[in-house]
Amino acid sequence: IEEGWYLYAQDIEEGGPLPTSFSFEENNHLVLNDSINEIGEAKEGYDELFEINIKKYAHNVSFQTMVIVNNPTVLKGHVRFMSCEETRCLPPRNVPFEFDFETTTRED
Repeated sequence: IEEGWYLYAQDIEEGGPLPTSFSFEENNHLVLNDSINEIGEAKEGYDELFEINIKKYAHNVSFQTMVIVNNPTVLKGHVRFMSCEETRCLPPRNVPFEFDFETTTRED
């Protein structure tokens, strides 16, 4: 996240900025956890631009979830987010992603 800009959490009150969200293509070879964790130093409090309490991240944030993989597969989807600084926001963006998973077997 560029200096002076913020990325918003997944849970934002109505009337605020667009919350960060994830969409995944259907895939029968894996099971996704229902929740996605935000890992980073959040700034929480009243936001002058939106006039509500907001949770946002400066500099960096990671989003993590658990996945159970049944067969080698590729998980595809996109993340939707918007970035703002103190007085303005950029339009929301959709960024595609994909993760290539391989399964391994453990021998005891």
